[in-house]
Amino acid sequence: SIAKMAVEWDKKIDALSTEPEKVSMRDEKKKALEDAETKTYCTNRLGEIVVLTVDRVATQTKFRHYTYLDDMKAEAIYQSIKGITKFDLSKTNEAGQKSSSFSYLTQIIINSV
Repeated sequence: SIAKMAVEWDKKIDALSTEPEKVSMRDEKKKALEDAETKTYCTNRLGEIVVLTVDRVATQTKFRHYTYLDDMKAEAIYQSIKGITKFDLSKTNEAGQKSSSFSYLTQIIINSV
């Protein structure tokens, strides 16, 4: 949650030694908390990961000869970015294993294609 995130940022800031570093880190904290409150943020790196994963899934033989593959890939990217905010890392399955973000993303892509 956002409160936990703020506490973690405060710990990082307290561990810094110089004042310029602390000021810079406070600015980063402010931006990160604002992004987290919107629940619709997507970093550039996350966008790259989604696009690369969609491209890789689209190369599977069951999707290879579709004439509308580009439209399907665009829909998969849209659904992935939309669904990422619903991922909960704290959930576990029946065997007690933690959720896999890669599996979650891949399943969103396959279901939307």
